[in-house]
Amino acid sequence: MTVSTMVGRIACRRNAIGILESWRRARKNRILIQTLERMSDHELRDIGLNRDSVRHVIRNGDTRALHHLRPAPAVILDEAKGDGMCNEVNAGEVKMSVQSKGETRSEEIRPATKADAREIASLFLMSSDGLASYIWSRVGAPGADLLEVGASRYSRENTAFSYQNCHMVDIGGQVVAMLHAFKMESDETPETDPVLRPYSELEDPGSLYVSGVAVRPEFRRRGFARKLMILADRLAAAQGLTRVSLICFDRNAPALRLYASLGFREMDRRAIVPHPSLHYSDGHALLLVRECDAREQVEV
Repeated sequence: MTVSTMVGRIACRRNAIGILESWRRARKNRILIQTLERMSDHELRDIGLNRDSVRHVIRNGDTRALHHLRPAPAVILDEAKGDGMCNEVNAGEVKMSVQSKGETRSEEIRPATKADAREIASLFLMSSDGLASYIWSRVGAPGADLLEVGASRYSRENTAFSYQNCHMVDIGGQVVAMLHAFKMESDETPETDPVLRPYSELEDPGSLYVSGVAVRPEFRRRGFARKLMILADRLAAAQGLTRVSLICFDRNAPALRLYASLGFREMDRRAIVPHPSLHYSDGHALLLVRECDAREQVEV
C-alpha cells in the first residue's frame, strides 16, 4: 500500500467518524427535545425550565441552551444518553434517581408481580370512574368485597386482565402508580350487557390497549402518568405494534389534555349508558388512538 493510499483511507475514516458523531448528536438532541415536550410543568420546574423556554429550544433546535441546567430527572438522562436506547426497558424495568430540593428519591418502574394484585385492584377502583366497581360487582359473589374480587382477578395468569400485563411505579418500596396494557385481540362475540356494550364497540384490534393508568392522589401532577404512557409506547414496540389505544370519558378533561399532548386522537365515540356505579351519568366514552412508528417508540 502506498503512502498516498494510506493517507487517503485515514482521511476517509476520519470523515466517516465525523459524520457518525454528528448524526449521533442530532439524534440525541431530537430525543431530548421529544422528552421535554412530554414533561409536565412540575418536572420542568424541577430542572429550571418552563414551558416558554422549552418552546424556544424546540423552535431553534439548539439544545446548547440546556447545558446550564441543574441535574435533570433521570427520565431525561436515561432517554438522552448513548443512542437514546433504554436497555432497562428491554429488561422490563426502569430505575430512576430524581433530585429535588437537595434530596434524592429513588423511583422504579417495574413489571408487576402476583403480590401486587391487591395494589392493582386498589388503583383500578380509584381510576376507572366506576367501571371496575360495576364489572367486579357482577362477577363476584353477592356482597363480596370488591377489592378482594379485583385482587383475585389480577392474581390470574395468561389472561389479559392479569398482573402479568401491569407495570408498577415504586418510590422507596411504596407503590404509587400503575399501568395495565395488553394487545387487543379481535373478538366478534357481541356484548349483551347494555352498560358495557359501548366500550366493547370502541375496541381497536391490533393495538396495545391501555386498560388503565392510575396514580395515587398524593402523587399526582408529578409526571408519573406521562412516564407510564411513554412506557406503553415501548411495550407496543416490543410487540411489533404500531398503535396504542385507550378509552376515556369526555368529561375527564385532565386526562384528555394529557392524551392530546401525547398525540392521541379521537377515532370513535359512544354514548354512556348510565348506572349508579359509574361516576358519569351522561356524556360519551371516546376511543383515542395514537399511531406510532415502532422505531420511534423504542427511542422515546
